[in-house]
Amino acid sequence: MPAPHPAPSLLPHPGKVSSLGGRLTLDRDTTVRALPGAEQAADLLRTLVGHPAGLP
Repeated sequence: MPAPHPAPSLLPHPGKVSSLGGRLTLDRDTTVRALPGAEQAADLLRTLVGHPAGLP
């Protein structure tokens, strides 16, 4: 009996990852916007980082 195939990845893996330096600052002046269909992802981002970053 052949082995089952692994489930496909839902998120593609990058072909290359490199650090370019710099930083990303989230503070009370940061706006989280989302295109139609991505509202749940934006809500999750706000839930996870909103309070620690000082977002209203």
